[in-house]
Amino acid sequence: MLPRKIFFAGTYNRKGRDMPFIMIYDREQTFKSVTKLFKSRGLITCVEYGPYDNGHILVGNSTGDFFAFDSVSLAKLCNLKLSDCPITSIVIEWTQQVMIGV
Repeated sequence: MLPRKIFFAGTYNRKGRDMPFIMIYDREQTFKSVTKLFKSRGLITCVEYGPYDNGHILVGNSTGDFFAFDSVSLAKLCNLKLSDCPITSIVIEWTQQVMIGV
């Protein structure tokens, strides 16, 4: 069974420039789907959601930047430069610790 909300992440070409985006698609209320384009030096390399149903959307990119977004409004909560290497994975443990792989 598919979940009610599905999160997408990718790249959108806007005026000749690739812009990363995230999107929430609500299968029950498609008119309330939300898309957020955001500025980034790199492309999205990993996405994670959690740790609970009302958790955050966590995004890593190819330039080592980490982003956190609110899972309802997609408002950007933080943007940190964590590494000079791409962030290749984000893992959330049940203890609410976030582990990031580069």
